[in-house]
Amino acid sequence: MSGHYQLQPVPAADCARATRFLAGGRRDDADVRARARGLETTARASGDSARLWWARRRGRTRAVAMVLDTPGRAAMLFYSPPTAPGVIRSALAELVATICRDAVARGAAFVQVAVHPSATKDIRMLADAGLSHLADLMDMRLDFDLSVPAPPAEPPPWRWRDYEHFSEAQLGEVILATYEQSLDCPLLKGLRTGEEVVASHRTTGVFCPGAWWIVDTPDGAPAGCILANDVADECTVNVVYLGVVPACRGKGLAAAMLQHVQSIARARGKLALTLAVDTRNTYAHSVYVRAGFVEVARRVAYAACATVERRWPAG
Repeated sequence: MSGHYQLQPVPAADCARATRFLAGGRRDDADVRARARGLETTARASGDSARLWWARRRGRTRAVAMVLDTPGRAAMLFYSPPTAPGVIRSALAELVATICRDAVARGAAFVQVAVHPSATKDIRMLADAGLSHLADLMDMRLDFDLSVPAPPAEPPPWRWRDYEHFSEAQLGEVILATYEQSLDCPLLKGLRTGEEVVASHRTTGVFCPGAWWIVDTPDGAPAGCILANDVADECTVNVVYLGVVPACRGKGLAAAMLQHVQSIARARGKLALTLAVDTRNTYAHSVYVRAGFVEVARRVAYAACATVERRWPAG
C-alpha cells in the first residue's frame, strides 16, 4: 500500500483488462483497442521482462504502468495517459515512482520514457514521480536523392574496421572513450559498462552488423565509431550511435562516418537515414545539418536512474 492506493503487479488473469486501461484509461474506441493490442504484443514478445503494475482504490483501477526490461540494463516505461478518463494523476505518479524503483532494485541502470514537448500533463506527472529530465531530443532525417550518385569512398587518413574485425568489448571501450566531454545525455554517463551499452544498441531496431564500424587514426588508435541498424518494415536505416573521441573531434570524422553509412545504405536499397540528437549538442547538430539532415520531430526524454533514486518520492 502506498498513500491511498494499492500498488501491485497485475495478476495474470487481469492482464488483458489492465492493458486496455494502460492504453487509454476507461476510454474505449478503435484507437485505444489498437494501442492495447500493440502493448499486448510487446509484452508477450518480451516474456518475463515486461512488468505490468496497477494502482487500485476501492476495487477500481486508477492507473496502470508497465516497465519493459531491455538488454544492456536499460528499461522502457509505459503508462496510462494522464488525461484519459478514469486515470487519477496522483495515483499514476505514485505508481510510476514505485515501478521505477522496482526496476532499479532488479538491476536496471535507468528507466526511460520520451514524450512530446507539448504533453505538459505527462511532463508534470513524470516530475511528480521523481524522474529527471534527460534530454530534449531532435529527430532528424536524410532522404537520399537517388538521382545523384552516391558519395565517393572516404580518403585517408582514417582506417576503417567492420564488425568482423573488432570485438564487442573493444567497441564498448571506444564508445566509453567517445563519452568523454560529450554533450549527449550527461545524466547517463557512468551508469553502464561499454559492453552493456553495446548490448542495448544491438537491440535498437534490426541489428545490421554491416553498418557497424570503428574508425582508427593512421597509427591505429581508435578515433570513433558509428552504429546503424535497420528500421523494421521501412526502407530506412537509423544511426543508433555516432561518437568521436575528444582528440579527433573537429577533423571531419563524424561527416565521413555519416557519408560511409549512407553509401552502405544506398547500396542495400535503403531510402533514408534517421537519427536523434540532444539539442544541447550544438556541434553534432551542425554536423548533421551540413550533411543534409532535417528536423522531423522533437521529444522530451525523462529517466529514473540508479544514481538518482534517492530523489524519488518515498514508497
